[in-house]
Amino acid sequence: LTWNIITLQGRDEVLRALAASAPGAGIEAGSFTLMDRPHFGLQVSPEGDEISGWLNVRTSTARGMMRVQLRQDSDGNDACSVLFTHATELRGFEEPAGTRRPLEPSPE
Repeated sequence: LTWNIITLQGRDEVLRALAASAPGAGIEAGSFTLMDRPHFGLQVSPEGDEISGWLNVRTSTARGMMRVQLRQDSDGNDACSVLFTHATELRGFEEPAGTRRPLEPSPE
């Protein structure tokens, strides 16, 4: 989407930012899935007013992770207090690891 670090206030600002950057990002249904690993799943604060967790993110250009933290403000409105994305791999340029790793050293 963007490499810019920005602060957005309110639903309208968020929607405008997404509309401006999402078309080229290749985001579609199923692009976000809950990460199923210890310490990365959903966590609810003891007060019950905040939920946070990690998601797997997949777009047409990259794979990565997303940290999201949602809370209710004092008026009972839902708000996103943290949204952090991290690309771990560019699609089409995957690291030769696991089953993609060559068994023999490459000639020099």
